Amino acid sequence: MPGTPFGPLGGLLIEAVNFINVILIPFLLTLAFFFFLYGVYNYFIAGGTSEEKRGEGQKFVMWGVIAFAVIFSVWGLVGFLIRSVGFTGNETRPPLPQFAPPGSIRN
Repeated sequence: MPGTPFGPLGGLLIEAVNFINVILIPFLLTLAFFFFLYGVYNYFIAGGTSEEKRGEGQKFVMWGVIAFAVIFSVWGLVGFLIRSVGFTGNETRPPLPQFAPPGSIRN
């Protein structure tokens, strides 16, 4: 892609960042959330009388929370590095909503 600050590999970097932000991170967050929910189910519902099921559920909840922490930390670190280097790709996220104070007129 001409016009990227990183030369001929700029287009590849932009595509890689977009893939990570749009596909990979949401998929990993969904997977971690389902692990967490499975653990909660095993701990509270399926493991009501079985100590073994409760222990299994507790492990899934713990690993789900650890996965959330790791994913969000890495995502934040990558975002920080991208902004600090000045690398900007095609923004794929929608703009944040802006709210006007009551009684004001927006154009």
